[in-house]
Amino acid sequence: MLIPCCGELRELRSGHYHKIVEITQHTRKCFEEGYTVDTPSCSTPKKRSINLPCIKSIEELRTPSFEQLLKSFREAVSASKEVNGDRNTFQSYKRCEMQDFH
Repeated sequence: MLIPCCGELRELRSGHYHKIVEITQHTRKCFEEGYTVDTPSCSTPKKRSINLPCIKSIEELRTPSFEQLLKSFREAVSASKEVNGDRNTFQSYKRCEMQDFH
């Protein structure tokens, strides 16, 4: 029983070592190719235009308020319950939930 476990452990250790070597080589390649040191050119860099996103697109990334999230969740649950035929169960659940808030 112990000998097969030792063999499996050796295989695991060997596989782990090979993955470490592979990751190290990949990392070295990335750093050598992607992160080269800037060579001085003795010239002023040209101004580049920056494409700024519009305010509307930034606002779309904002997380909705809790109330809006809750409302959309309830609407989604309501729609799925109606499709499944559990409308009465959902309505009674909703009434109980509303009583808890008041």
